[in-house]
Amino acid sequence: MAYPTRTLRELSRVIFSRLLGIILILVIVVAGVLTATFLGPWQYRSKAMLMADPKDVTISPLETPATMRNRLCLFILKQRELITTEYVQVSALMKLDGTKTLPDGPMDPMDLDEKRQWYTDAQIEAFTAENFDRLAEVRKRVKVTTPGGVDATFTQIFNVFVDWPEEKDSPGDGKTDSRTLATQRAQQFTQHLIDAYQFRRSSLEIKQAKESSIALMKETTADAKKNMYEAQKELTDYITKEIGADISEAKSISSSGVGETGIQTQRTENQKMISAIDTRLAKLKTLITQIDTELKKSPDKQVVIPEILLTVDTVDNLGISKIIEVIADLRIKLNTLTPQFENSYKDIEVTRAELAANLTDLRKELARQRTSQEMTIAGLEAQRVVLAKKIADDKAKMIKLGPKAMTYNLLYKNANDAQKEYSKQRAGYLEAKSAEIAAKMPNRVSVISGPSLPDVSEPHRPILWANVLISIFAGVVLALVYAFMADHFDHTVKGIDDVERHIETGVLASVPKFTHKIIRTR
Repeated sequence: MAYPTRTLRELSRVIFSRLLGIILILVIVVAGVLTATFLGPWQYRSKAMLMADPKDVTISPLETPATMRNRLCLFILKQRELITTEYVQVSALMKLDGTKTLPDGPMDPMDLDEKRQWYTDAQIEAFTAENFDRLAEVRKRVKVTTPGGVDATFTQIFNVFVDWPEEKDSPGDGKTDSRTLATQRAQQFTQHLIDAYQFRRSSLEIKQAKESSIALMKETTADAKKNMYEAQKELTDYITKEIGADISEAKSISSSGVGETGIQTQRTENQKMISAIDTRLAKLKTLITQIDTELKKSPDKQVVIPEILLTVDTVDNLGISKIIEVIADLRIKLNTLTPQFENSYKDIEVTRAELAANLTDLRKELARQRTSQEMTIAGLEAQRVVLAKKIADDKAKMIKLGPKAMTYNLLYKNANDAQKEYSKQRAGYLEAKSAEIAAKMPNRVSVISGPSLPDVSEPHRPILWANVLISIFAGVVLALVYAFMADHFDHTVKGIDDVERHIETGVLASVPKFTHKIIRTR
């Protein structure tokens, strides 16, 4: 029964004999941990909450709730994996470093695919190779969880956590301390991570939409485009090799119809013009004959002006009309003077002289009219020759270009039909593509709460109270280890227990040590 008592007494002796060392070790450990906590780098956590609304998970009458739950869980799992992909994290880190993204320039809707991205694959690979260790650290800082843990079976919400450490050597603006800068970087990187994730998710869904049933319409449109190019090339080659400079005539032939009717309208017009020229030539030749008859008369007789010259009111005919009026006035005057006076009368002689001069002028004017009509006839005959030649040339061209015009018209029609078919197919494809993308992109992921800005005074790591508890526990353990190890290697005799342990014999009595006299004498 004495053994437990001795054991407890020995333990108490060991602890109290080394109490100063135990307290010193405990204080040193706790102080060291607290110093390391306050002087070491702190980590700050930024949190963002996202909610998925995948319409393709909508339950149907043929599905059970468990099926929908499994598909929703799979969707959330895919989003979590997408956020942790290399492209998303590298893009977010490059954006944080200020690397410029690719410009979103105008693109053909038919070519919209993964080419629209923040950075090229070469940029991603180069940055990854140069910052491999840094990326490894960043991957450890990013966590994606769902309420209830990773194994939650039914949820539409998932959280993105980013832990960013204090970088004391990180260059700042000189006004922001390292811990405040760490909080800002945590928030910025979380925002860039979400943006890169949303961008990548949209790109992948667009690509998936393009690879679905719409690919068939795209192939049909591509075939129509190919047929259009072939038809246009065939038409161009035929024009170059067979028609050449006669393309205008071939177009003229094919514009009114195929075959001889292609230039029938032009030929008819030319024939009408020739007929009109012939009619006018006949009238002008008759007029010249009449003028010649009048000019053959003796000079003292008045010529008769053909009716056609007097009925046409032109500038050339004004002189003839005036001369005829003057001659009429002179004859009236002469007829008035002749009965009253003799022929030697001066007024009669002057009047007769003026009459003869005007008759001469009338003949000259008539001769001038004859010359003018001859020039008109020459011009009309030349025009008739040109028209007749054109009719003959058109007939020859018809014989030469008739078959070619038929082929040209057929090829032109084929090219035009191919163009219309391509336009129709492309319009249908773009309409279907828009509808398909709209149908394939209902998996909306909205941000419920954006990245939070951590509090500088409340780091995520280290946790002060946890470090204090751990340091106290570690200090106590180390202090006890020190006490018992020191006692174990101490071979001095300090009490009854030491004597009994070393000589292995019980102690019958012990004499206490007095520090003062027992009996006092005066």
